[in-house]
Amino acid sequence: MPAPKARLVPLYLVSADDPEFVFHTQRLRELLVDEADLTDPLPLGAALPPADAVVFPQMVGEAYRRVADFRRLTLPVLVLTSDFGTMAMWDWELIGYLRAEGVEVMSPYSLAGAKTACRALATKRQLRAGQFLVYQDHPGEGGEQPAKAIPDAVAAQEWERARDQVPVADLTNRSTLSALKIYRAVRDDLDQEDNVLAAGINCLNESAYSDTTPCLAWDLLYSERDMIWGCEADTMSMLTKFLVNRSTRAPVMMTNLYPFLMGQAALQHEKISNFPEVEGNPDDYVLGVHCGYLGVLPRQWSVSWKVRPKALAIVDDNAIVLDARLPTGDLSLLKLAPTFETLTVVEGELTGYAGFPGSDCRNGAVIRVPDGHALMERLPSHHSILSTGHDLPGLKLMGHVFGLEVETIGA
Repeated sequence: MPAPKARLVPLYLVSADDPEFVFHTQRLRELLVDEADLTDPLPLGAALPPADAVVFPQMVGEAYRRVADFRRLTLPVLVLTSDFGTMAMWDWELIGYLRAEGVEVMSPYSLAGAKTACRALATKRQLRAGQFLVYQDHPGEGGEQPAKAIPDAVAAQEWERARDQVPVADLTNRSTLSALKIYRAVRDDLDQEDNVLAAGINCLNESAYSDTTPCLAWDLLYSERDMIWGCEADTMSMLTKFLVNRSTRAPVMMTNLYPFLMGQAALQHEKISNFPEVEGNPDDYVLGVHCGYLGVLPRQWSVSWKVRPKALAIVDDNAIVLDARLPTGDLSLLKLAPTFETLTVVEGELTGYAGFPGSDCRNGAVIRVPDGHALMERLPSHHSILSTGHDLPGLKLMGHVFGLEVETIGA
């Protein structure tokens, strides 16, 4: 489905006919064609139509005398005054003056930042109208989840449609069909609901009620509907993923973090005898593992991907899991705090993968962080969102839109 666009109102300080204002307004329409729709221009101080933000394609000295009008604006303020969809160099001081006078201004200094700000604004509007769909304990007749009622023939039809794009290893036919039944059941529910932005199932705590796991369903639904998923029905992780992915368009996923600093407590949980050998200080490393592998990662973002039989003892022997890998290199660890006031960010590096046969870590990510002790003290949860690359400026623009403090750990 097409991504929503931000609705921006261009405001002018002197005249809508000023050649520079006209040129930059049209330039923004072209540069942000996929991220924003611009209304007809209005003067600063005019009544505003429904929109996500105002944008100033031109700043002039008159702004110093209009602080009161700036303060009265009820929408976020973007300043994009250069030929390149960014703030202009000579507006830096004026923007600083407005901020000193209490006017909140977003002034991206890269086109990528301007696009991130627009996507974040559109995402904020989308969240107001949308909902998250979460499945908790609701067994069907016979004590298990209603997905079991879907006939094998229906699941087989779904598999015929998907099998050429979905590599599997060592799965029984029953395992494959069960996984497709979960997909079909969730898809049918989504068709009956309006504006579902993300979906999750409490798949581990309530595993006794199901003979499979929803991992393949989340991959298929992301591929078909851009649907964000929530492992273990973790709504905080779902929201973090939704905000970050929709604002920055970076790949995102959830995994469990096992810091080397936790020693035997982490090793026992993963049923392994030792952490992998690493370069440098082991205190600054964590393992990223969920359900025996890295975690649920869509095919589109993977450098390797396969559906395998389950690894964890807690789930049914018929269950499945995804064995997927993100590319090595720069990696960010992200999570909203429980108060919804702060987004914590750790800029690290995915250095490689480690596997221990027969354990609960068959293919885990080895992640180096700047300061393992700071991570232990300040990261809000062992459920962490991984996002490829480093984009702290983009995350701060997103934070500005949503009123979030962006806290970096170990920077």
